Amino acid sequence: MTLVSAVEFYGKYLGLRGINNGWIYNIGAVYGETILILFFLAVAVNNQKSKFLLRSTAGAFFLYSMVYTIFFRPIDQFHNFSVTVASLLIIFGCFYYFFEIMFYDYYLEKQLWKIPDFWVATLLLLFFSSSFLFFAFFPKVIAMDAKLWGTLNFMLKLIGGTMYLSFGLVYYLPLLREGNQDDFPNDLATSKS
Repeated sequence: MTLVSAVEFYGKYLGLRGINNGWIYNIGAVYGETILILFFLAVAVNNQKSKFLLRSTAGAFFLYSMVYTIFFRPIDQFHNFSVTVASLLIIFGCFYYFFEIMFYDYYLEKQLWKIPDFWVATLLLLFFSSSFLFFAFFPKVIAMDAKLWGTLNFMLKLIGGTMYLSFGLVYYLPLLREGNQDDFPNDLATSKS
């Protein structure tokens, strides 16, 4: 959440001064956030092979970002294709998290609605599914009527803002209730990696 806030504030600051802010969104939001989310999903899953796969995917996406930036599109131009790829990787990571919940007994004794990782993965899936659709058709979206484009952009920002607000709430609300330390999965305190 700190990374996203810093990117948004600094991007807005540069934009208001007429300075190209594409590089800050590419580095922070497109590449940095995606890599952090993939590492978060690697912590959230319990299977060691899955952890390795998600970490390897994050590393491969980092290499992809370097190659794409150096050879195909400068860092100061918005990388909408990379957002599409990043959204797909995060969607697949969330699907695998849910696959583990359904087919393995990791959370059998827990109530899913009390597990923060479950809500984070759910919200990630919601946001990045809509983000994927928006940025996969970005050239067509930009060509739309400005009012319709603005509405779609506002809806995406609303879903994103709700997601980031909820991230904080799912981890801190249980702390407000006394005696609820049992609600947290053990792997949140220390990673099993």
